[in-house]
Amino acid sequence: MTDSPTPPLPTYIQAIIKSEERFKHIVEHHKYSLNYHEEAQFAKTQIAQTVKLQHCTPQSIHDSLLQAASLGLTLNHQKKLCYLTTRYNKELQALECKLDITYHGLYTLALETGVVQFVVAERVFESDIQNGGFEYLGPLQPN
Repeated sequence: MTDSPTPPLPTYIQAIIKSEERFKHIVEHHKYSLNYHEEAQFAKTQIAQTVKLQHCTPQSIHDSLLQAASLGLTLNHQKKLCYLTTRYNKELQALECKLDITYHGLYTLALETGVVQFVVAERVFESDIQNGGFEYLGPLQPN
């Protein structure tokens, strides 16, 4: 009886594995606290749960992971800083993986880089604008 050959890893897994060395270099260079193995698992989970992500080009998956590393943002869905999403590239006629940064992620980046000292975020609904219930009063001053 012969052992059956091991099937090849899905291309998205191969892309994640390919990013390891560069990911670790970026994180070390910037002194971020991201852990490659944790981030790889977050990426695998997001991709496994989203069929469209499984069909993205391996290079775009690789690039998205490195972009997250270079920004110091975790893919941990509980922190809601960024997510892997898909975009259709008409030139390549292929789905590409893109890193989408949430407003939580933008807030984190702005504070950590010192661009801003504080942020006040409040919801504004379309009906607020249409009914004249929203008025921009300019920048606030910290208390």
